Amino acid sequence: MINVEEILRLIERHEAETGETMTELSRRATNSTETIRNWKRNLKDGKEFSANFDKVQAILEAIGVKIRLIGNVASLQTPEEALRSALIAYGVDADDIPQVFKAIIGFRDETSGELSRSDHPHGQSARASRRRVSAP
Repeated sequence: MINVEEILRLIERHEAETGETMTELSRRATNSTETIRNWKRNLKDGKEFSANFDKVQAILEAIGVKIRLIGNVASLQTPEEALRSALIAYGVDADDIPQVFKAIIGFRDETSGELSRSDHPHGQSARASRRRVSAP
């Protein structure tokens, strides 16, 4: 069974982080502005309903959340949760994970832009290819 409340929580977090409204996200992911609104309305009204798996998958994919199916249970995993799981699997102590995240974010921020011509050593951009070698 799909936990629509959890999906809506992730969508709200996405909206807060990116500014993309639920209507915009719904249109981008499912070609309908009504999908997320209908989920919210049905949940609010206490109606029994089942969210279409393809639409759930499309919306979650659009916000960078992966669905893992284990038997008949769907597990949602954000990129942060996936990284946390991988770090623990590779032996990083759970108490050290916040420092690892800070280091990754710092590295990402430092390398987010490409070198401009003036930033590149010797004031020139790197060559796109090697020079041709003439045949003997």
